[in-house]
Amino acid sequence: MKEIQSKNSASHLGEIGEIYYPSDALRPYIEYYRIWDLIPGELSELTMQDFPRTIVDILFIFDGQIRIAFEETPAFQLEPSVLVGQFDKHYRILLSGTRLQLLNIRFRPNAIYPLTDTPLRLAFNNQLPLAEIIGEEMSLLHEQLAEDPFVEQRIALLERFLIGLYQGASRHHRFEFAMALIEQHRGLVSIQELREQLQVSYKSLERWFLKYIGLPPKKFTQLTRFKHILQELDGQLHPDWMQFVSDYQFHDQAHFIKEFRQFAGVSPTVYCADRPHSSLKNGMTNNFNISGFNIKDTCPLLGRINN
Repeated sequence: MKEIQSKNSASHLGEIGEIYYPSDALRPYIEYYRIWDLIPGELSELTMQDFPRTIVDILFIFDGQIRIAFEETPAFQLEPSVLVGQFDKHYRILLSGTRLQLLNIRFRPNAIYPLTDTPLRLAFNNQLPLAEIIGEEMSLLHEQLAEDPFVEQRIALLERFLIGLYQGASRHHRFEFAMALIEQHRGLVSIQELREQLQVSYKSLERWFLKYIGLPPKKFTQLTRFKHILQELDGQLHPDWMQFVSDYQFHDQAHFIKEFRQFAGVSPTVYCADRPHSSLKNGMTNNFNISGFNIKDTCPLLGRINN
């Protein structure tokens, strides 16, 4: 276990947790597993802030509590076995307890829907208990994972269970083609272009996105663009803002700042001033495909991992 001595310290929290990568059979669906086992030291609660997310996580929480708070709503506590969906606003993460122990599965954005008939729009800015969306066997799995003290055996048990779920699961290939187009173009693809490529009505396209990832297509393209902006910013000491305006197809600098502030809660200049120096150490960052945003690595709900 690791002990945290400093509150609100992303650099300390970024060192916590071991990363394990999935087997070949699950690599199309899962980015990684992350194991947390820490003691918050003398503090009763740790608080972090972060930005919107285009990713989906499943968490098995064995000890401690995690709460999520948006600015305008009270914090909600995560269930012990839970799916955490897409967020379109910045938020706070509150960690508490004498010990925090959990297993986090970071899924690719389009990898959850084959496992459930539940529309993922219900997980938008929210959580869904796994027993409700996948089945009561998730509660038993949680118990089995908690009882096994060895990380490798926990992951082996989890992988056997997930492979069983994915076997025979159906995929929506036209929807996944739309997702690939959005990522390929860094979110710089219009809804009309998606419709023309897929030969589909807007109503059908929106229904796919709301059911399979939880966001309408326009919101997902905006968040994908924002994700790529953050990735590019993390590699620059002195960003050329007008180049970002041009490269990411904003009308003007005011439009760029407005949308950045909408998602980040701060202006681009403030974001760059506040980001950790470590993110610029090598002039580049460690990224995962189309998972989370490259921000401060503070929690298993977030995007970047410093290996």
